[in-house]
Amino acid sequence: MRILLVEGTGNGFLSHYAHALALGLSDAGAQVRLLSSQKAELADQPLPLEVAYRLPTGRFAWRQLRREVILYQPEIVHLQWVGHPLAALRFVLFCQRRKVRVVYTPHNLLPHRNRWLSQPLYRWLYHRVDKVIARDAHIAWGLQELLDMTSERCALVPGSPNLISNPQLPRRLPLAVAALPAASLRLLQFGYGGLKKGTSAFIESLLAQPCLDGVQLVLAGERALAGVDPQLLEKLRASIPVVVIDRYINTSEAAAIFDHADLLLMPYQMQCHSPVLDLARALDRPVLRSHLATHPDFVDGLHGWSYPADQQGALTAELARLIANPGHVKVLHRGQGAQEESRLLARLVRQHLGIYTELVRAPVGAVRPEVASVAGGL
Repeated sequence: MRILLVEGTGNGFLSHYAHALALGLSDAGAQVRLLSSQKAELADQPLPLEVAYRLPTGRFAWRQLRREVILYQPEIVHLQWVGHPLAALRFVLFCQRRKVRVVYTPHNLLPHRNRWLSQPLYRWLYHRVDKVIARDAHIAWGLQELLDMTSERCALVPGSPNLISNPQLPRRLPLAVAALPAASLRLLQFGYGGLKKGTSAFIESLLAQPCLDGVQLVLAGERALAGVDPQLLEKLRASIPVVVIDRYINTSEAAAIFDHADLLLMPYQMQCHSPVLDLARALDRPVLRSHLATHPDFVDGLHGWSYPADQQGALTAELARLIANPGHVKVLHRGQGAQEESRLLARLVRQHLGIYTELVRAPVGAVRPEVASVAGGL
């Protein structure tokens, strides 16, 4: 079976997920080619994988993608996120005329910008591809409840493998983090910042502690200080060492930053199945999370601890307990992350290959009635 896996951003979670999935499929014996951005951050990594880093940005990428389909002649094209639904729809129809099945994994159900204005086009796209794969239950629910997808048209394949956790890739600790003094409890908040990530809330809870001896904090990711009062941050800097890396964190740095940390903080104030939870688990780092940072397999006392997102006092109390007993954190550095990540990837590969095989064996269908009704409304 020939599979063309497409991921056009070239950086961040989407790229890491696609590379990890492609490696797993290749190791399982599938003939897979990964097509990614011309500016992909992993382009210089020596991966045992057939990768083509030649997708341009914007709508020109779809023209290049058509050429790749003609040259590679895949049986399956698997798209990882789409930014131009109408261009994607034309591409899907192009593939299906050539009897190529198209699978789509939306890592967000709809784009953050112009979400409701673009919904009709995305709904049309969802109903035209041969299969939609949801990587968490929230997306699966949205597909059925908001976009009228039937359970036969979509598949739930949970889990977020991430190339950052691959031990064969180089790791490089940013100088600012490497320069931090020794500490008994090293806290980390990681990822793209936002008002609902709860950064201000946990800073306030840290400032409420009677003693912060031996504690240090790293805030790493684009917009790491989004919504944080500068005066609040200065008060914290007066109490503990704080490093802020307000930029995109590349693959080698991300793994090293996790290695350096003792505890990941996820005080989310919005419901989110974040791939950062999967990454923390793969890299053996426990998590202190609000109950809104969801994960179906998270076990309190094994993968970390949870508290109600609307109870600031609960966060303050949990921090106080862990600061007073840092050994409770380090005992959860279990050394099982690599094995768990390997089992996760093996399951994802089996499920994907099952979906691909079922599609290849089925006849290419005509335009479905629900697609025609959406088209008629445009």
